[in-house]
Amino acid sequence: MERTGADTAPDVVLLREVGRAMRDTSICGLGQTAWNAVESAVDRLGAYGAAPRHRQEDTV
Repeated sequence: MERTGADTAPDVVLLREVGRAMRDTSICGLGQTAWNAVESAVDRLGAYGAAPRHRQEDTV
């Protein structure tokens, strides 16, 4: 069963919370930056049904 759209909103929120926790609490550089790839996929590609978000620098 594939979930899309509003069904995945709680999953995206949870992913972002875990990513922030990883970035804020990790003591090594890899742990601090590992979330960046997932965040990029969610924001730029609309992964997990989230609407793609464009960063400021993308529109310049």
